Amino acid sequence: MPNLIYNGKTLLLGGQGRLSYTPPAPPAPLLFNTWTNTAWDTFETSGINITSAIELTGSYGRARTEYLTFVAGDHIQGQYFLTMNSGSKPSIQLISEALAGTQVATYSMIDG
Repeated sequence: MPNLIYNGKTLLLGGQGRLSYTPPAPPAPLLFNTWTNTAWDTFETSGINITSAIELTGSYGRARTEYLTFVAGDHIQGQYFLTMNSGSKPSIQLISEALAGTQVATYSMIDG
């Protein structure tokens, strides 16, 4: 009996033509504990919340979390609430320490 493919998943045909599909488990929340300032002129945090990040010198302000392990195919979702007094929105970069600090992705923040 042939199988159907839907959204990249194989749907198995059960007895009497019924479809059987078990969706994957929802992703577990990925949390880290804190930020470490590496280049902001002013940087204040409360746990994982950045309460102030100010760059005065015109270079790129940077902060990092502890190392998190990702594998190919992981989906990463971030949520932020940003109050800007001036300047431009920050971006988030994913850096691979396993690849000697290679930048593997950059995400720019957008409105909405």
